[in-house]
Amino acid sequence: MNAQMPHYEPGKHPELPPPVTTVGMIGWLRTNLFSSWSNVALTIFALYIVYLLIPGVIQWAFIDADWVGDKREDCSREGACWVFIHVWFKQLMYGRYPDVELWRVNTAYILLVGAMIPLFIPRFRWKHWLAVFLLIIYPPIATYLFTGLYAEDIEAWPYRLMQFSALALAALALLPLLGIWRERSAVVSTLLLILVPLWGLSAASTWTAGLLYGAPAWSAFIGVILATVPIIALAVGLMLSQWRTFISDHFWQLCIVVAVIAYIGFRLPVWVWHETAGSSPPGAMAVTAALLALAAIGPWGYERSAGLAGSLARLLLPAYLLIAYLVFAGPPDFLNFGTLDWTANTEPFFASLRQSALPEVETPLWGGLFLTLVIAVTGIVASLPIGVVLALGRRSSMPIIRAVCVGFIEFWRGVPLITVLFMSSVMFPLFLPEGLNFDKLLRALIGVMIFSAAYMAEVVRGGLQAIPKGQYEAAQALGLSYPKMMTFVVLPQALKLVIPGIVNTFIGLFKDTTLVLIIGLFDFLGMAQLAATNPNWLGFAVEGYVFTGFGFWVFCFGMSRYSQYLERKLHTGH
Repeated sequence: MNAQMPHYEPGKHPELPPPVTTVGMIGWLRTNLFSSWSNVALTIFALYIVYLLIPGVIQWAFIDADWVGDKREDCSREGACWVFIHVWFKQLMYGRYPDVELWRVNTAYILLVGAMIPLFIPRFRWKHWLAVFLLIIYPPIATYLFTGLYAEDIEAWPYRLMQFSALALAALALLPLLGIWRERSAVVSTLLLILVPLWGLSAASTWTAGLLYGAPAWSAFIGVILATVPIIALAVGLMLSQWRTFISDHFWQLCIVVAVIAYIGFRLPVWVWHETAGSSPPGAMAVTAALLALAAIGPWGYERSAGLAGSLARLLLPAYLLIAYLVFAGPPDFLNFGTLDWTANTEPFFASLRQSALPEVETPLWGGLFLTLVIAVTGIVASLPIGVVLALGRRSSMPIIRAVCVGFIEFWRGVPLITVLFMSSVMFPLFLPEGLNFDKLLRALIGVMIFSAAYMAEVVRGGLQAIPKGQYEAAQALGLSYPKMMTFVVLPQALKLVIPGIVNTFIGLFKDTTLVLIIGLFDFLGMAQLAATNPNWLGFAVEGYVFTGFGFWVFCFGMSRYSQYLERKLHTGH
């Protein structure tokens, strides 16, 4: 007698497990490999091809391979000679970089990996600070580690310090005007008040005697008026009710005008400098002075919500006026210790600095995987923002901007990369003034960045065109300006849609780095080819190609898998 079947009320029946043939490994095989007679035939044919190829590859690469040794005679030639890779491993990784300085490259690698690992941790709280470190702080650190210090850079450090501090001042002072970091304006003001003395010390160290020393009195008089009166008038106008509204509505334009006038004021005495007074100050000082003027007047446009921070930042104006006085007239007698003679007074300092600084390593010594990563990472990081700007410019309603962006994109997309590299290395120096030249690697980096940015612009433009018109209209209905609409509404959606295209461009750029061999730079593949032409190691090119091919595949596969992870993470179902 059959056992009585249990009785369940409607909706109370327990869920039964799925059939064994539809889940697990059996289910996957049946669905993907044996779903039909044609699929079964293709699967059997593919297994036959694998049977013919894989055993031979394993036999050559592992079983019969030679792994130990340090010379050609240690290779039996029955299988792969990985001794060749072992002997040339340093060159394949670093090129001809000096052995005693390899720790510098490894240190930069460790810093990069150590800063990037937390970015992949979902719950890590300080990702934005790590991004700032990687994009702003890490590049100069890595550049210093890779190249060291050139003698002329050591002697020109006051100018470098002055330029970078002035640029940082202008950028920081204008952040609250853009609505960025408004709630952290106390940090901005603190940094401003730290950078002002830094700029003043660097400027004083380069113009100790003042512009009155070697410039006609009339030029210094006009220069100081141009450098100080407009900025004072703008600040006073903001305090007067009848002018406050007009200045506030046109603050950006007026800031730029004041900065340009300040540049002319600082540059005028340099243009008419007496030749008998010695070498004139560098013209770059006028640029940094204009940036400082922009930084000094910027905080006056802060809204009242900036509070104490905005009030502190307004101290930049008197600081700027004091520095302008010192630059034009020189320090007063009780502070004037004489004109600084770089060739005599500072030689002991520079001698000690040369001994303590990292020695120079010229870029022709760079090579191998190290050079490939430098070119690829630089091109990838720079091409994306440039490409976004070009894509936005191509869709702009302003005819001139649209025409410039279209011409730029179409020109660089229509020229082969190998031609760009050849022109940058061979032809470009011919058009430069005598005595002026740029490093070959720097020219190649710029060429790769521009070339990749043109392709990236079209990828991003495809994402922008996929955004419904309603998104633009909704952002405009909310009263968002064009920069805010693009930053917070349009671009996040557009870039999410074209992640595969962006990563595909990155992968293509990474593999295109092999073309730098045409201009005499030995990247990963180029160094393998160079090693294979060594008379002592002729006949082992296959091992070099396999090793470099596997290396390229690891990096490209990693980028591909990460793009798929981003797609799944950012997928919203529509």
